Parts: sequence; structure tokens; C-alpha cells
Amino acid sequence: MWIEKEYLHEMYKYNEISEEIHFSRTAKIETQAARVQSGNPQIRWFKSSTDIKPTSWYPIERLMYYLSRCDKGDSHNEYVISRTKYIVTQNVLNDLERLKQTDFWYDKKHIVKIIDLYKKFHENARQEMSELWVKDEEFVDSINAHLLNKSIIKSEEKLIEELYHKDMITEKIYLQFVEEIDDEIWKTHYTNKK
Repeated sequence: MWIEKEYLHEMYKYNEISEEIHFSRTAKIETQAARVQSGNPQIRWFKSSTDIKPTSWYPIERLMYYLSRCDKGDSHNEYVISRTKYIVTQNVLNDLERLKQTDFWYDKKHIVKIIDLYKKFHENARQEMSELWVKDEEFVDSINAHLLNKSIIKSEEKLIEELYHKDMITEKIYLQFVEEIDDEIWKTHYTNKK
């Protein structure tokens, strides 16, 4: 779960997701972590979203109800949330597969269970993205084009940082590039919502 949180924060850092989405997804991860720490299953399976009541006696269930309401609303948010889940679960799966190959795990069946769970999450996110794409292909393609620009900017920043750490550019040039990249990251908000 903490791997998820790390990738989620990275997406927020590069302005690929809004603060609202970052907060709601982070809260869900922290809720899952609290469940695990208290000896409960990571995921509490509800029959439907109506099973989570705003009048629940448990404060965390009330919070989850309101956060789940924040996630829904417009096509843009729904797609970005699905894409976020897809990217984060893919990155988590990659990390878990690498971890599975280490000698650290004396009993591989536990990591295999976790990997299977994240494969289900990943497939669900892929399915959600596909359904939204079928509904409005042009709109989803425009969102993807915008988010691709963010990915290119992220790659530029990593390259500049690598050049600086290898002493191939001076600190002054590095700071100038970083400032320009930060300006680019935060000026390119997606505004073509339907």
C-alpha cells in the first residue's frame, strides 16, 4: 500500500492528478493500511456503493462515503481516477514482481496473494478506462494527449537531474531548467472538460 502512495504522490507532484483526487486516493490507501494494522482484511468488500452509509456510526465509513462521492461527477475525473488506478497498480505490480525475485521472501505464497490482488485492481482499472473510452473516444483521447505532455515534462526533469548529478551541467543551468520545468508542469492544466 505504501508503494501505491509513493506513485500516487509522484503523479500529484507532476500535476497529472488534482489535489482532490490525490487526497481521496491517499485517504483510501490509509484506510486500507489501518484495516491491515488492526488485523482486518485490506479491502472491505461491500455489495454495492449504497452499502456505505453517510449516517454510519463508524467515522471512517462516513469519511469513505463522502470521499467516494468526490471521486465521481464528471467524465474527466472518472477517467483520470481510472487512469491513476491503472498506472499505480501497474507500477506496484512491477515492484512486487521484482521483490518476489529476491531471497527476502521465505514464503512466496504471501507475495503471490498480494500480486493476485493487485492484478485484479489493475484489470478493473483497465476495464473502467475502456468503458469510458467507448462512451467518448474523442474526449478521452484529448485527455490522454494532455497527460502525455505531462509525462514528457517528467522525463525532461529526470534527464536534467541526471545530467546535474553527473556534473554535466552547472548548478545555475540546472536550477534554471528546473524552474522552467516547474512552470511548465503547473501551467498546463487540463481545461477542456465537457
